[in-house]
Amino acid sequence: MPPAAIGNFNVVITQILNVSLTLIGSIFVVMLLYGGYQFLSAGSNKDLVQKAKNTLVFALIGIIISISAKIGLSMLGNFIGYNFGQFDICITPGCL
Repeated sequence: MPPAAIGNFNVVITQILNVSLTLIGSIFVVMLLYGGYQFLSAGSNKDLVQKAKNTLVFALIGIIISISAKIGLSMLGNFIGYNFGQFDICITPGCL
């Protein structure tokens, strides 16, 4: 008996991951622009300069974590021989 199909579930999950990585990259660019704007408009106000630096640092930390997670999963998948980019659902006992 073939495995139960859930309407191209693998394709849907892969697309969700790709869209989420694109969204994370877009948010990163927006936060960099916003932090740069804050920094340029802060003038000599030390509190606003620190706030702008925090925005830039947190944006960088966020993109580094996202990229590290993607690379880490790829490396782990290569090490154990599993493709984390492909999601298979096996509902029936005979499909294993």
